[in-house]
Amino acid sequence: MNPLPTPAPMVTSTTREFWNATARGEFLLQRCTTCDLVVWFPRSSCPECAATELPTFPASGLGVVYSFTVVRKVGNDYK
Repeated sequence: MNPLPTPAPMVTSTTREFWNATARGEFLLQRCTTCDLVVWFPRSSCPECAATELPTFPASGLGVVYSFTVVRKVGNDYK
């Protein structure tokens, strides 16, 4: 039985390290070794310079949530 309220995410070779860390209660980010950009979400190349060396590091936990969304399903089963 899946303990998540939604289907489990699709794990790929690019996201495996991230999802394994979340299972341990850790949130990983990537940092490009070429341009120093911190990258979120896990990907295989830097969105800024296209470099492919993106080692991971644990987030400090000091971030601030500045926005969020609520997704509602329209239909008969939404109350």
